[in-house]
Amino acid sequence: MDEPFKNNIYRILELFMEFPAKDFSIRGIARELKLSHATILNYISDLQKLSLINKKEATLYPTYFANTENQKYKLYKSDIDIFVEAKESKLDLVKYEKKLKHTINILFEKNINDISKELRNNIINGVVLYGFVKIQ
Repeated sequence: MDEPFKNNIYRILELFMEFPAKDFSIRGIARELKLSHATILNYISDLQKLSLINKKEATLYPTYFANTENQKYKLYKSDIDIFVEAKESKLDLVKYEKKLKHTINILFEKNINDISKELRNNIINGVVLYGFVKIQ
């Protein structure tokens, strides 16, 4: 999204999306985004109510981190993975990634049975856009 159109809560959430393993202090977020502490506290509270972030009080000043187990967080964070059972071909996905505002990853494999069992399970449990999956 273009910078002028991002509201403050989105900008804060975006930090947690970009660095899901990092702990953020109110002061650090305020400095990074050039917003006041009061503004950050207000929006952090909203993000906590939505369970998108959690609070860690182990230090003198509390820190906040992404709740990567939350379904909404996973939805906002997720990229698009597409499995294609075919010979690999070169595709320019930039236009689609910009439009969808998500990264698109395409995995080509001539035979689904040639990939690992774990990856095959993920593919089978995903959404089928076209065709069907036949496992031997």
